[in-house]
Amino acid sequence: MLGLIALMVLTLIVMLVMRQGWKRILIAFVGFLVVMGVFNLYVTKTCGPNAKDVEIMTPQAEAISNYILKNGIPESMAGIPNLPYPLGNCKKATDGTNVENCYFSANSTKIDLELYITGDGIFITAFNKKSETVVTFLLERSNQTIKLKDYKADSRKNNGICNPMRM
Repeated sequence: MLGLIALMVLTLIVMLVMRQGWKRILIAFVGFLVVMGVFNLYVTKTCGPNAKDVEIMTPQAEAISNYILKNGIPESMAGIPNLPYPLGNCKKATDGTNVENCYFSANSTKIDLELYITGDGIFITAFNKKSETVVTFLLERSNQTIKLKDYKADSRKNNGICNPMRM
């Protein structure tokens, strides 16, 4: 985007020096604004989270979150009833951390699911490796109570046009 702005300024300066006339300069300026707007829409659409994945992941993470809010932390996510999609291959971490990993499939898409418990928070994260879309619920623990603190859908894309250094 910075490159487009620099190109626009340079072009407008050259047009002023060459005395192209205000009408042409105005047309060039409006054209640059349209190009920057279209580029911004493209980047937003390409680099943002996949809407279909968010639609699949949110109810699953929300159901787990609601279960924890009502019943406390389960022994295993596999024991949570009435989930939108059945969980498979639930495993607790063997390195001493309070992490459990599972996965579920929806519309032939495999979604990884993680429950991470810290001293003051519980993170429920659903992640699709192909689209690099992630949905995270953060539950806050304090004084024997648990409450929903944050929900976020995001993308972890960082290559090509989505590279933060290119923005």
